[in-house]
Amino acid sequence: MFSQYFGGAIFAAIAKTVFTSSIGPAVEKYAPNINPSVLIDNGVTDLRSAIPAEDLAGALLAYNDSLDRVFVSQISTQQPRIICSPYTLV
Repeated sequence: MFSQYFGGAIFAAIAKTVFTSSIGPAVEKYAPNINPSVLIDNGVTDLRSAIPAEDLAGALLAYNDSLDRVFVSQISTQQPRIICSPYTLV
């Protein structure tokens, strides 16, 4: 039981690190007029009110690009767990 919670905590920290490190280059690529900290601090729910309308499409693309990187990192870190899971059943 402990290892289930511990693994989730580790992978949540990895996901946050991947997102915050990839949002900067994505914002520079898709929406250069926006400060990346605005996307990180406000989150996706307040994005429309925090970003000007002319930069919203680029901000959404940057957010999507960063989330794609998070999903890929989570899938790649879970592969050993998926492979080993049948052998841990008692």
